[in-house]
Amino acid sequence: MDGLWPTLIAGIAGLLGAAIGGYFAKAGAIKGAQTAAAAVQHQVVQQQAHEIRQWTRQERKADYDAVLRAYGYFAALVAKYRMALKAGQDLDLLNTQLDDAYLDLALAAGGVHLLGPVEVWDAARRLEGRSRETLVAHREFAEMLHTRVDHSTAIPWHELQPEREANGAALADFSSACRRVLEGDLSAPPLPMRQS
Repeated sequence: MDGLWPTLIAGIAGLLGAAIGGYFAKAGAIKGAQTAAAAVQHQVVQQQAHEIRQWTRQERKADYDAVLRAYGYFAALVAKYRMALKAGQDLDLLNTQLDDAYLDLALAAGGVHLLGPVEVWDAARRLEGRSRETLVAHREFAEMLHTRVDHSTAIPWHELQPEREANGAALADFSSACRRVLEGDLSAPPLPMRQS
């Protein structure tokens, strides 16, 4: 019986050691799994934020490009209108085309509001407003040419220059605002989700 007690004590100590080792192994495994899950969750959140920033940048760029395309078409028609004025051509078709082009520009500029930011939307609205003023100035100039009595005096084309310059400045402001936003967009925080 003398040999039984040491064996029994050794067996109990072994079982206790195994139980304690198992407990700590389980606790370590749980802690490791929690740490891994937290790391995966953090990575998923970071990836999602990056994807939202990328998507926002892509959509903003598409909106800004739409404004620039609409403005380019509008500006080309204004130049064509000015040449038709100089040539004394009929302006009815061009007036209709200019109305449509201005509406396209206004719609594109309004679309910037959705993803903004405010700096670009304000610049888009200024570009739209200046474009409208340019259109009105050209039409008023055409009316003045149509109704003038004294054909011996030179046509004051320089009167259109301030509107053209103001429109060019508004375009430059819009382009600069877009560039600043798009260049700084990758480090910007994601947009807050809109509540419906």
